[in-house]
This record gives sequence, structure tokens and C-alpha cells, in this order.
Amino acid sequence: MIQKHKTIEEAIKHLDPKKYTVPEDFRYKESAQLFLEPEVTDPATVNLEWKLPDAEGIINFLVHDKGFDETRIRSGIEKLKKAKKKGTQKRLESFFGAATVKINPNKRKKEAAKRKAKRSRKK
Repeated sequence: MIQKHKTIEEAIKHLDPKKYTVPEDFRYKESAQLFLEPEVTDPATVNLEWKLPDAEGIINFLVHDKGFDETRIRSGIEKLKKAKKKGTQKRLESFFGAATVKINPNKRKKEAAKRKAKRSRKK
């Protein structure tokens, strides 16, 4: 919609009010600023470490705060733990082997001979 109408103001004007209700206090100008001038952290200051997930923290947030099913969340955490134990992702070549190109020198000779035979028939 933004591409079509170019601005949030115009997009809001063209929304179907039966489908989409825009709150009266919607601060769309501030929302637009978040996209135009986002707060960005300098990547040099970020140190990422991949550790086992904080299971209780995830459960507290997703189950108690957001209302997700605890069984499904615990199952997902177990999958994360298993994936972490397996190690890093393998390269595609490890499944299929490295791509190799085999050149058959006889094939070129045969093709050249066929072309030569065709030319001699045309004469």
C-alpha cells in the first residue's frame, strides 16, 4: 500500500474501515521515523555467542507472557538443544560431493568428424 500511495497518510485514507481500524491515537509520523531513521547498534560493539537456550527464560516469556502452549515450547527448546549438539551446518557438497566436470576428448573428435562429413556431403 505504501508503494501505491507513497505515504502512510495516503495509505490510511484508502484503508477499508470495515476490515482495518486505525486507532485515533495512532502516531504514524513517529512510526514512519522508526523506518526512516532507525536506531542502529554499531556491529563492532556486538559480541554474539551461541549457547544453549535459556529454557526457563523462553518458557516464562512465551508461555506466561504471550500465552503459547507450554508443551510445544518445550518441544521446540529440545529441538534447539539437539541442533546445537550436532555442530555447525554442513556444506551442500557434503551431501552430493563436489561438482566435477569430465571432459571426454573423444566426444569432441567424433563431433568434429560428423561436421566434416556433413560438409563433404554438401559439396
